[in-house]
Amino acid sequence: MPKYIQEVPHDNNKILELKIASGEKNTFHAGLLEEIIEITRNLRERILSGSEETESLRAVLLTSSEGKYFSNGLDPSLFLDKSREEIEDSVSLLIEASQRYFFLPIPTIAVIEGHCIAAGAVFALFSDYRFMLEGSGRIGFPEVAIDLNFPSFPTRVLAELVGRQKARDLLYSGKLLKPLEAEKMGLIDGCFTPSNRKELDRTIQMHAKMSLASARGIKCALKDYFNHNREILIQEDVRNLTDAIASPLAQESFRKISQQ
Repeated sequence: MPKYIQEVPHDNNKILELKIASGEKNTFHAGLLEEIIEITRNLRERILSGSEETESLRAVLLTSSEGKYFSNGLDPSLFLDKSREEIEDSVSLLIEASQRYFFLPIPTIAVIEGHCIAAGAVFALFSDYRFMLEGSGRIGFPEVAIDLNFPSFPTRVLAELVGRQKARDLLYSGKLLKPLEAEKMGLIDGCFTPSNRKELDRTIQMHAKMSLASARGIKCALKDYFNHNREILIQEDVRNLTDAIASPLAQESFRKISQQ
């Protein structure tokens, strides 16, 4: 079975790096999403049960194997020329994978090198911290450019992070931000260079030294707010995004992307 995520332990197993390795553009296809679900489910179960395998683990790094793309979003193969039922299954898979990552019971840190687009940007958004390599690419949510809506749950997270007005402008414009622009807006926590990772490394080490009780307790407190009406939002997101993707306009957009 192919491995689309490389699991790399660091610092005596205190930090686990999940490195996306699904291809040149690191797009999200069914195999990658299923692997995310499996890894995050197993991590959660082991952490909450006090398993010896994860007793040292304090944080997860989300990275990518390709320097040009952290992730270019959804793979067109998920949706192109598929029935509505097949599209709904793929949307449900995407939302389950992102939700399981968002609610991991320990802190997550996205280390972004290269373009971080659409669903890729959602996984970065769903991390507790985001750091981006200067000059390496852009980050944003250009769903409007391919005739899609943007789900309600990540909209809530985005608005909480940058404010409703900035979230509105990002989503309606579909603008892709350079790293320094994203930092100024508050979408990412900071930028780094190959020779200067001071803030990124400080954040990683802070969590490596933290007790598991603190790491879990604070993460739970920060995420609990987002549980309000979550199931209702997710049901609406699945239905609305399925309708949008199944539309002729969106299907034509995915066709163009697949031919690039």
